[in-house]
Amino acid sequence: MGGRDSFISYRNVLADNDKARANLKPYVSDLGKKKEYLDYFLKEYNDGRSKGFFCLAINLLPIEDIGQIIAIVKEKEKHRKPESGIVKGLFCEKAKNRGIELVLRR
Repeated sequence: MGGRDSFISYRNVLADNDKARANLKPYVSDLGKKKEYLDYFLKEYNDGRSKGFFCLAINLLPIEDIGQIIAIVKEKEKHRKPESGIVKGLFCEKAKNRGIELVLRR
């Protein structure tokens, strides 16, 4: 796709279209999970300036990585709720390991 993004990244559009065409049901299921994860992070960890970050990170990262992040966060919550910056750091670490840049192309 083009070299610029709007509020959400277009980097995964072609791959997402391929997934949807190959097998729609699991793709739609993953989208539902991603929405649940996004709702959770926005409710619990949006410090007033993190909405765009969480939208972008959840859009670009594979569902497996997001599931691992949520498991880590839930474990940390048993002792003390982590700060938003720590949670964002978990997303950044996963993205870095996959060579994904968590910024919109303007």
